[in-house]
Amino acid sequence: MPETSPRPKPVPDSLRGYLWSYDLDALEVERDARRIITNVLIYGDISALRWLFATYSRETIQAMVVHPFRGEWDAKSLCFWVGYFQVEQDQKALKTLEIQV
Repeated sequence: MPETSPRPKPVPDSLRGYLWSYDLDALEVERDARRIITNVLIYGDISALRWLFATYSRETIQAMVVHPFRGEWDAKSLCFWVGYFQVEQDQKALKTLEIQV
């Protein structure tokens, strides 16, 4: 019997509002972790954040804050998550937002 690959874990429909410009059916929880984590951290509500922390490790989520997508974060959101995780921020990323930490 041929070996079958496990089906990729789908992104829940409850995150549609935070990933509005993406086809949710085409996103995969593991493959698209960077995009999903970034959008939920910036736009998500408490329910979305609970799902995020139940789905990804703290270290994985934290890495998105330390090395954020350029040009996508607003200063308040990024500063909040930097403080929450108590991490050193990538100085190049901060320059793009003109943030002094």
